[in-house]
Amino acid sequence: MKKKLFIFGAIIIFFLIFITVDRTQLHNLYNKQITLPTDKITSGEVSDSRIGGKLSHELSSTELNGFINFFNSCNITERECRKISGKHTSISDSTDITLQMNDGTAIYFMAFWDGEIYVTDEYSSKHYSLYDTRLLNYIFGMGECLYSKVN
Repeated sequence: MKKKLFIFGAIIIFFLIFITVDRTQLHNLYNKQITLPTDKITSGEVSDSRIGGKLSHELSSTELNGFINFFNSCNITERECRKISGKHTSISDSTDITLQMNDGTAIYFMAFWDGEIYVTDEYSSKHYSLYDTRLLNYIFGMGECLYSKVN
């Protein structure tokens, strides 16, 4: 009888340890901050797609570093990544940021006026949506330079 109680107690303790460790790993996974690798990005472009045309501008090193630093300062975590809604198509109006990586891949940000930002990260093989107002406004602000060149 004592042997059965000892085994039962050991199983319960093992189970509690397993749950605690698993929760900690899950918590760390979802709270992991998403950052842009400053040493891997070689160039960037901002573009604005509207029905009937597209405007684009190659980012200067100051603009590129500004975007990278701003994104990294937003403290966006894995928990904030959502499944892409699918509400938008290739002809939807969007302001886009494209970051070219040194391995030939790219990270694409497509900001839409409803607040959704599609992120296609070829570098990390991830696709997700973000709803971050500060990042959305920053991307739209970068897109304003396109229209000052047209006027």
